[in-house]
Amino acid sequence: MHVFGELRRRNVFKVSVAYALLSWLLVKLLDMLSPVIGAGDRAIQVLALLLILGFPVIVLFAWACEITPEGLRPTSQVDRSESITAETGRKLNVALLILCGVTAIVLVAENLL
Repeated sequence: MHVFGELRRRNVFKVSVAYALLSWLLVKLLDMLSPVIGAGDRAIQVLALLLILGFPVIVLFAWACEITPEGLRPTSQVDRSESITAETGRKLNVALLILCGVTAIVLVAENLL
């Protein structure tokens, strides 16, 4: 149970969901624009593969690093009393709401068109 609490405190779940939504939107955008820009199915496959390979890297960074006013620092070097993970979590909440809204708009637009 302690591990899940630490994952939550470090915003790993929020970062993972944000990355997944953004990845889906990027692939969907390329899929929608591929006839216009001349990108084939191979470009979509390469983008999807790169995004899939990037997921563990993003999760690792979310676990091991923390955003501070001085920039990205290893979590082990940040004192818990100076941690701004709660503030970062609120910013991630806003980003997630925006990504969810954009995702919903894309899904609705795709089904109506």
